[in-house]
Amino acid sequence: MADVYVFEIEDIDSDWWVSEVAVVAESRQEAYRRLRDAGLHKKQVGNAGRPVRVEAVGGWALLADDSGAVVQRQGDCDGWGPWERVGAGVSLDWRGSGEGRLGRSRR
Repeated sequence: MADVYVFEIEDIDSDWWVSEVAVVAESRQEAYRRLRDAGLHKKQVGNAGRPVRVEAVGGWALLADDSGAVVQRQGDCDGWGPWERVGAGVSLDWRGSGEGRLGRSRR
C-alpha cells in the first residue's frame, strides 16, 4: 500500500530556506529515489534523508488523483505556503534560485 512521504529540503527560494516536498511511494527508499530523480541532491534533503512524516494518501487531494506527482510547499513569513504541484521536468535543485518553481521568486 502506497503512502505519502514528506521530506524537508533546503530551498534558497523559501523565506526560511526550507521547503517540504511530498511524493506517493510504496517505501521510503522509493520516495527518496523519486526525489533524487526530481533533481534533489543528497545534501539538500534534511533529516538524514528520512521523511519527516508519512501519511495516508487519502488526505492528499493533490496526490490522490496523480500518484506520480511531486508537491512542494515553501516556508514564508506567514508560515507554510500552500501545497503546489511541481511542474513536469522542473528540477528541485537548490542551486536553481529565482526559477520561481512555485510561481514565486526571491524578493
